[in-house]
Amino acid sequence: MTAILGIAYAKQATTISAIILGFFLVLFLYILTAAVTAVYVPELFPTRIRFRCVGIVNAAAKSGNVFMPLFIAFLLAEKQEGLIYVSISGLAIAAMVIVIFFGPETSHRKLR
Repeated sequence: MTAILGIAYAKQATTISAIILGFFLVLFLYILTAAVTAVYVPELFPTRIRFRCVGIVNAAAKSGNVFMPLFIAFLLAEKQEGLIYVSISGLAIAAMVIVIFFGPETSHRKLR
């Protein structure tokens, strides 16, 4: 939904449709972030080292926060505002594909 709404948001021409789709885009981005960081990632690591590993993963993820504003500033300078949302949607799709095909299944696993 994040990817679909991101692309749809980039195509909006009226203020009201941008507000409505923007609300749902932010809602689904929050759900995506909360589900990944609070539910899926901790289940990937053994209990005894879980907090340390999740901290390292979150720190690595935050490094993207350094480059994303630079990327957005570049797109704004090039008058490519719509490409911002399409790029974020592309990242959401890439993350989905990576987790679906390469992410280990965590249900029915014994805690170590």
